[in-house]
Amino acid sequence: MGDRANSYPRRYFLKSAIAGATGLGALALAGRGPKQRRAAAAEFQKPGNHHLAWVWQFDHGTDGTIEKVRSHLAFYGVGIILKTHDGTNWMARYDRNPTAVTGGAKVRELASFFETGGVPFHAWCVVKGLDPIREAHMCAEVLANGARSMVLDLEPSDGGSFWQGTPEAARAFGAELRRLHPHAWISVAPDPRPWQVEQVPMREFAAFSNEIAPQTYWPTFNSSANHRLLRERGFHVGPEGVTPELILDVAKAVFGEYWMPIRPVGSGNADPGSWHRFVDHARRLDMWAVSVWRFGTANPVVFDVLNEKKPLPNEFYGNDWDFLYKSQPPSDNFASPPPPAANLTPAPELPVAGALGGAKEATSPRQGIEDLDRAPAREGKASPQPARRFRSFWANPTGATR
Repeated sequence: MGDRANSYPRRYFLKSAIAGATGLGALALAGRGPKQRRAAAAEFQKPGNHHLAWVWQFDHGTDGTIEKVRSHLAFYGVGIILKTHDGTNWMARYDRNPTAVTGGAKVRELASFFETGGVPFHAWCVVKGLDPIREAHMCAEVLANGARSMVLDLEPSDGGSFWQGTPEAARAFGAELRRLHPHAWISVAPDPRPWQVEQVPMREFAAFSNEIAPQTYWPTFNSSANHRLLRERGFHVGPEGVTPELILDVAKAVFGEYWMPIRPVGSGNADPGSWHRFVDHARRLDMWAVSVWRFGTANPVVFDVLNEKKPLPNEFYGNDWDFLYKSQPPSDNFASPPPPAANLTPAPELPVAGALGGAKEATSPRQGIEDLDRAPAREGKASPQPARRFRSFWANPTGATR
């Protein structure tokens, strides 16, 4: 990554975080001409120009009221990633709060609420792969109604809570989603521990995604079983156990081959000192923006850290990549998803490069995160593709053979 970054002009790294600096984009544009306002708005909306906070449900007992979440995130200049659906079910199936997502119209209402309040609006879902075409249409509906990006929670099944499909289902999902939204920003959020990655079709998802958001939960992963398994995979576990630096190094080693931007997800309930270390080490690894799981359980001081250490301009989110990220304006013409197909024809693997969610009434994107000491399955759901250097647009913008 370092050698590649050095091949880019300095202007990639000297861009200011224009409107994203305070999170109050509308106020930051005041007093500028139309051209400057358009340029500033475009800069602010890029997903790399603001840290993000995950929200599962709006309620006093979970993440807080919708008004509280908006005002807090706007004050600290942080965007929201809101859960919209789980598999083929909108969140209203699990959440009786009137703010729960029931479909595209509700997404549009929520997107407008947050965006007009100065909070960039992103969405997440759990992908399961049992009805990939329907799932792709639901993600497309979310994007068509105002979400700046779609984050896909990709984790091993854990008894049916997460991914249960095949690599072919993953390719079909990606092909349909990209057919509907070829320029949408898609992020895939896997568990970075190698034995977990082996149980999901990571290569298939990376083929149509733009970004990887590994779930780097250093306090939760700090168990004797994880220490042993990480050592078996060649990672040095020191006296501190699983630290922010170690889990970020693991994520870099596991996902670096895809040559995409990596936005790690940190444990919101961790102490502020470890959060400073987390963001600082992420920057050293060219991970310029991060997110926090989740708003309702985060240490309040974490948002001070995010406000202090704002995302830095970087090559992946620069203006030259605009054609790969275009916000999806609300649309009245989005077609309702068709009924599930009786026979699914696997779609070919997509050539474009490089997504989170967790439902089943879950409070974490890691539904089975408490059961960390059990030995992971090493067979079954891993992609049958041979190990190879992933070649994507991000690795090779010119299209030359590596």
